[in-house]
Amino acid sequence: MMYHWLLKSSRRLILVVRRVRERLDVGVLFENADIEKRNLGRKTQALVLELSDSNHRRQFH
Repeated sequence: MMYHWLLKSSRRLILVVRRVRERLDVGVLFENADIEKRNLGRKTQALVLELSDSNHRRQFH
């Protein structure tokens, strides 16, 4: 009886661990996507600043 309970609970534990791991993987994916978005935003900002700066120089020189 005890052995059966142990087997059952270990199966449950494995399922829980799997679920948690899946959630963590998804979380990591979302985090990476968020970081990529931020990097892209920074690159775009830098590009826009560069362009406006060169336009500014053209107008005044």
